[in-house]
Amino acid sequence: MFKTIAAEKGVLLETVHDTPLPAHVSCDPTLLRRILLNLVGNALKFTDTGSVKIRVSYSNNRVPPLLHFSVEDTGCGIPSSDLPQLMQQFFQASNAVSASSKGTGLGLHLSQHMVKLLGGSGLEIHSTLGRGSTFSFAIPAPEAEALPAPGTPTLPSIASLRILVAEDNKVNQLVLVRLLEKLGHSTILATNGREAVENWQREDPDLILMDYRMPVLDGPAAAREIRTLESGKRHVPIVAITANALVEHRDICLSAGMDDYLSKPVTLQQLANAIERSIVQKD
Repeated sequence: MFKTIAAEKGVLLETVHDTPLPAHVSCDPTLLRRILLNLVGNALKFTDTGSVKIRVSYSNNRVPPLLHFSVEDTGCGIPSSDLPQLMQQFFQASNAVSASSKGTGLGLHLSQHMVKLLGGSGLEIHSTLGRGSTFSFAIPAPEAEALPAPGTPTLPSIASLRILVAEDNKVNQLVLVRLLEKLGHSTILATNGREAVENWQREDPDLILMDYRMPVLDGPAAAREIRTLESGKRHVPIVAITANALVEHRDICLSAGMDDYLSKPVTLQQLANAIERSIVQKD
């Protein structure tokens, strides 16, 4: 998933197993995947040269055994004055590189929360300004027997659609495009809310996937503008996609004229179901 982004930046992306790993462990794969997506995505975002390394190890000399992860980068690093506040919600690091690549400030706060939900003590951070950062965590993960292979997901049968993906994060954009390709749909891209409105006017897509937080215009503002401009014309379904699962965010999206709402990370099944709901509602 991250290889294309790393290759475009000329950054080495590698995974290292520091100890033998069991074939199967017991933990919540959805939460673990989301934590690693956040940490690796952040590392690549703030690393322009060098490498991003994901280390994995397993210690079975404890009860329960622990699965250890660390994400090491050679990026811009974090000022020591910012480290105590880094896990606070919406905190934005103050160094110049961060200032030029602002995000929601939610990724680390949510990752810290999810590590604790998995039974870990939280994220540990070591960083040197100008030299890079390491984010690490450990979660209980006892060895487990292999589960039977799950059946193929029951995906709705929807004719191929042209879908506008409005998402400013390259990693998230790439994930959505690949999921949509698996479902047989083609994509049009926009990296901010203003581009989303302009590309909707020019390309007339069948559906829009709209990120909640984007530069220039955020998702709700872009949706409101589209709804105003399409008055009396064909209704284009808009599905909000956000990193925040708060009810208030869902209500804001729906009141802005969006038709549905998904929380990141989005699975293939969830995306397929949301597309089917939106198309059926439109028809």
